[in-house]
Amino acid sequence: MMNLKLSRVLATDLNLKVTASASSLRPKRKKQKCEETRFLLERLRRVQMLQSDEEFDTLYELDRVNGKLGYGSFATVRTCREKASGNIFACKEVSKKKLFAMSRSAEMIDLTYNEAACFTEILPEHENIVKVYKIYESPNYIYMIMELLEKDTLAQTFQRYSCTDARVLFRKIMQAVKHLHEYGVIHRDLNIGMKNICFRSGDTNSPVIVDLNLSIYLPHLATRIRPGFVIDQVFSDRELKQIIKRVKLDDEPPSFDDDVSSLGKILSVLLTGDRQPKDPPCFKPGCHPQAVQLLCVLLDNNQRRALTIEQILNHPWFQSSD
Repeated sequence: MMNLKLSRVLATDLNLKVTASASSLRPKRKKQKCEETRFLLERLRRVQMLQSDEEFDTLYELDRVNGKLGYGSFATVRTCREKASGNIFACKEVSKKKLFAMSRSAEMIDLTYNEAACFTEILPEHENIVKVYKIYESPNYIYMIMELLEKDTLAQTFQRYSCTDARVLFRKIMQAVKHLHEYGVIHRDLNIGMKNICFRSGDTNSPVIVDLNLSIYLPHLATRIRPGFVIDQVFSDRELKQIIKRVKLDDEPPSFDDDVSSLGKILSVLLTGDRQPKDPPCFKPGCHPQAVQLLCVLLDNNQRRALTIEQILNHPWFQSSD
């Protein structure tokens, strides 16, 4: 079954980005300077307001010398120390000036808002999803205070796992994705690069999914609602209709399968130890036949789409003890 042009399937790039022009998810308003626009505070009740940019420095000390963990076109992640407790966290610092100046500003503002909404309003905590403790908005910045994870991601550790270890790891990743999907969130950036799967200190068997900045919320797909979440206070009807229009992929509406198909690629990497697919694939020693069978299912569009993520988690490979 693995000779069904597996390498071609694996080689398909599932890390699809939104390329259509973005329609703003926020109510239409006149263009404003970033220091006049508190676009998170408008509706996200758990976001805390800072009267000035300097007020953040009275609460936390950012390590701007040696603490950089990652960066993008408008955001930088650094370590920070909470002054009151001395605890160390990761802080995602978003420059609203850079964000508003981007050519795709409306789209990226919407995605930034959506990520904050996911962590503050939509999603309860899950052990395999990064913990976000607080979000602040000042006149010129957004600060997301998160748990500090190991620098190495699954991209650096995937070759270390035996097939037995891979089963434990992959099941936890699947459970985290199931949690997202239950609350109507599609991650959309779980790709073969595996940089969005991290680990807590000293435990490479406990994966943590991070970075929801490309995620979308589709309430009609949700089967659970976080207590206290009132959708009308966070998204308007017009916004929810625009979401599907913005992220259609090849004229297909977004679905949970966007994530699950990407997970099939990740499982292939875990079972083979190779990010470059071969035909036929060369599996790690001791790879269980049921693992190979599950991989076939996840890489076959028709078989995969016929199953729910709960049914996939009940696959015999996850139930076996060898």
